[in-house]
Amino acid sequence: MLHPALEGSPGHEFWQRDFTGSAGVFSIVFKPESSKAQILQFVDRLELFEIGYSWGGVTSLAVAYDFHASKGRPDYGHRIVRLNIGLEDTEDLLEDLERCLGSL
Repeated sequence: MLHPALEGSPGHEFWQRDFTGSAGVFSIVFKPESSKAQILQFVDRLELFEIGYSWGGVTSLAVAYDFHASKGRPDYGHRIVRLNIGLEDTEDLLEDLERCLGSL
């Protein structure tokens, strides 16, 4: 999982220096053996997450994308899904994610 508030995530030192809290936007990086089709299927199977890029609303969102190395950043390729956690019930969101992760 990539989230600047988590120790070991890229940018954590800047988050520690500049912020007092965090938000519900983070990324999941899947294992290298995960195919692009599997990642897209994971996102498509989510029931409570809409597919979208806008991170300013109150709805939980998910989007898969290719993130290739540049300027010293890791090359995650097609294996990354960005999530925005909205106002839905936390347990419902966790169940949705667990169900879809279990189907990979």
